[in-house]
Amino acid sequence: MAYLPPKIDQRSYEDIVEQTEQLAQQFTKWKAKEKTDAGGEKTDAGGALIRIFARMVNLISNRLNQVPEKNFLAFLDLIGGQLKPPQPAKVPLTFYLAEGSPVDALVPAHTQASAPPAEGSDEEIVFETDRELVVTTAQLQGVFVIEPSTDKYSNCTLEATGQKDNDFLVFEGNQAIEHSLYINCPEIFSLPELINFKLTLSGNNISQFSNSQLNWFYWNGDTWEEIATPVFDNNNQFTFSDLPISTALEINGQEAKWLRASLTNITDAAIANNLPIITNIQGEIYINKTEQTPDICLFNNTPLDLTKDFYPFGEQPELNDTFYIALHDNYIKSGVNITIDLQLTNQVVTENLEIIWEISNGEEWQQIYVSNNIQAELGFHNLQNIPSPGTVNGETRYWLRARINQGNFGSPSKTRKYVIYNEVAIVSNKNSSNQDSSNQDSSNQDSSNQDSSDQEISIIGNASDFLNDGDAVRKVWIEINTEKREECTI
Repeated sequence: MAYLPPKIDQRSYEDIVEQTEQLAQQFTKWKAKEKTDAGGEKTDAGGALIRIFARMVNLISNRLNQVPEKNFLAFLDLIGGQLKPPQPAKVPLTFYLAEGSPVDALVPAHTQASAPPAEGSDEEIVFETDRELVVTTAQLQGVFVIEPSTDKYSNCTLEATGQKDNDFLVFEGNQAIEHSLYINCPEIFSLPELINFKLTLSGNNISQFSNSQLNWFYWNGDTWEEIATPVFDNNNQFTFSDLPISTALEINGQEAKWLRASLTNITDAAIANNLPIITNIQGEIYINKTEQTPDICLFNNTPLDLTKDFYPFGEQPELNDTFYIALHDNYIKSGVNITIDLQLTNQVVTENLEIIWEISNGEEWQQIYVSNNIQAELGFHNLQNIPSPGTVNGETRYWLRARINQGNFGSPSKTRKYVIYNEVAIVSNKNSSNQDSSNQDSSNQDSSNQDSSDQEISIIGNASDFLNDGDAVRKVWIEINTEKREECTI
């Protein structure tokens, strides 16, 4: 942008007329004419002479005001400066693709573009592009400036994309850079309480955290709330005595319960040049919950009342009788140990008892433990033995079940003997082939009056043709909404 030298005489034509009229009225008897109702002025000979004089003075004033620029050019010429030849005006042009265009477009060099006429002219100003331009379908999405020396950045997206008509500094930040580590551990952070939560970091220069200014926060649903600084020991472990339960928040497209650690003094050279490098983060918490009563327990398909004494395998335990336990959702985590402790009212006599403990994966039952009594200590040590929700008796829960695989739980069941006939027979009508004709002759007779002599017994084989040694024969029936079963071995 060119800077013009100051004017020597800054008076305008109107200023000269006004000043001359004041002097003429002061030193002569001439008086200026009053303005007419239409807004014009009555001009006499004196007024006309004043305006002619003002016009001549204005011409001289304009030439006088050009003296500083002339002297400046003479000075440049004296020191060897030269005027640049005239150059065409330049202006930046923006080309846009037609809406919905699937391909790029080429704007050849010397493409003409016109600008509106200048004031007082009827001709448009024509420009030509000085080089070819490829108009691409790619669009500028964001522009950021990072200034490491001050640990600041700027978001210049609105200005750079034209959404905001402002200029911006391309190498200067105006906002402090956030240095935060967001940690999410759904297996732990979904627990009902987080007492003595331990966070262990592995990597290089981890001990630098003891000198760093780390601030810890959790999301309370409205804002990030700072929590008490945890203890950092020589094992590179942070211990949170009572970590608040965070509210789920979406960060980087993932909604979870987050724990945030923020570093505040990154501009300190001693810290900035020796930042920790983390290779592994491990969370650990130990929860000892006792006297946790299950929500639902079943004997086979029969719900049990846990407020009073109950029979886990029914009053007459038999093979494959099953005791179901619905586990609390909060404790279905990797590394959780569950102790099943049933206090028995009476001492139970067991004989070759084997109880198989199984969990449901939603489709089938998976064995995880075998015991010789109703007590058990079960652990979910990896993701493979963590149960999945399954449906039992119309209830969709995380189910654990104990099943009698062999032996007796309580008094041995009574031995029952069943008669196995050596022959299998089919009873049929004797004259089945002549049934149609006999029906016509005795259509008025009651079928209940048929004599047993009208039936015959056909022997189709021996029992050994259908049963083998060791086969089990089971009788199943329902008694007072309880499934009863009897079983014997051939």
